Amino acid sequence: MIKKVIIITILLLLNSCTSSNYLIGMNTPNIIHTKNIKKSIGISQIDIPEYLLSRKLAISKGSKIEYKSDALWIGEIDKRLQKEIINYIQDRLPLSNIVEYPWSISKLPDINIKIIITKFISNGKEVELKSTYKIYNKRLDKQTIYHFNIKVKHQKDNEAVVKAMGMAFNKLSYDIYNKINILFNY
Repeated sequence: MIKKVIIITILLLLNSCTSSNYLIGMNTPNIIHTKNIKKSIGISQIDIPEYLLSRKLAISKGSKIEYKSDALWIGEIDKRLQKEIINYIQDRLPLSNIVEYPWSISKLPDINIKIIITKFISNGKEVELKSTYKIYNKRLDKQTIYHFNIKVKHQKDNEAVVKAMGMAFNKLSYDIYNKINILFNY
């Protein structure tokens, strides 16, 4: 009888220590305004800070980074972010051909977007996303560089951090989409 109680207690403890798996961008609100644009838009691989390469959720603690063993990313976050931005732009420009690097089309895209994320982390009360992105117009052979920075407040639990990260990336996606519209008179 004592063995059964001990085994049940151990199983309950192990069950409570399991980690959660997260996808960025899921369950973030998307307000879609579509336009009729027939262009090919390429999204290059997204450069991210090294701490995002870990499958664990990273939290900034002063000058140190702490990894949450109970919060894991599903797959590689850089590839997930690339897919999120592709989906975001494709939803808003349904007639455009949105492609990811390496280009799957025989010619270079009309527009190429390169995103470099320099900071994407929570400090315990807010997520900060700092990024530089470049938009290249093949027809004009012109590249324009933009800087983006946003902070999104959240509660301290892992799910709130992930949701705030999704909201911050959604704002970056909107900023990029908006610049495409302005630059190319869409």
